[in-house]
Amino acid sequence: MSFKLIDAGQVHAALRYPDFIEPLRLAFAGPHTMPPRQVLKLDPDSGRHDAFAMLPCWNDEVIAQKAFTYFPENQPPAQTLYSQILLFDRRTGEPRAVVDGVSVTCFRTAGVSALASCFLSREDSETLLLLGTGKLAPFLIRAHASVRPLKRILLWGRSAARVESLKLAMAAEMPEIAFETVTDLRNACGRADIIVA
Repeated sequence: MSFKLIDAGQVHAALRYPDFIEPLRLAFAGPHTMPPRQVLKLDPDSGRHDAFAMLPCWNDEVIAQKAFTYFPENQPPAQTLYSQILLFDRRTGEPRAVVDGVSVTCFRTAGVSALASCFLSREDSETLLLLGTGKLAPFLIRAHASVRPLKRILLWGRSAARVESLKLAMAAEMPEIAFETVTDLRNACGRADIIVA
């Protein structure tokens, strides 16, 4: 088997909801080892929060090592977080792939949220309240809409401009769902069947 370099575009082309949810469930249910992650502050005495983190995991087929850097003071066009996932064959230890970690993390985190909703929310849940407008927000919307018959998504965020931008983008992508900006969280929580932050 050849070694592969898998970039974000390939990850986005390969993964889809709800198809991605069941493999996640099986992975969590199956035998695996996941030691605690290590987060190393790169210069703790400087007052900066730059860090390097490692998240290892393995099962009887693959060894995975997710590594990421966190530089919260980076300015565009630099990102605050970069990540790669190294994959090795569990039987031989042979390197198999390097995969873009940011895109996988978005798909996986939103997928796990939707998987949890499969166990915790009513099957007829129609209204989702999403708190936040960051990079993960569109993935959360897509994942939850793939496992529940959502008719309304209430959007809340600290930046009205970012809420509006998310609302317009997702309404264009999912015209069958009504997207609504909310500012009164108490009221929105009362209307929601599912709350995601």
